[in-house]
Amino acid sequence: MHQVVGIRALPTDGHTQATPPTEPECAVLRSVVRAVLDLVGHETGSARTQVVLTPRGPQIARLQLDDVPQDLVE
Repeated sequence: MHQVVGIRALPTDGHTQATPPTEPECAVLRSVVRAVLDLVGHETGSARTQVVLTPRGPQIARLQLDDVPQDLVE
């Protein structure tokens, strides 16, 4: 099982400060991150995922895997 170790809010366009997500939003963020890591088959190592909360739901904006299995590297 994946462990989400931190959630950090970033300011949006036109704002200088970020609004921290609520606990229900954090639960959604953790669920989305775990699902995308399962989808790409990431089993070990760290990953950094940027998720944008939109009116249509969370959207994955960026995914960086720090430990890519060698059989996936060309």
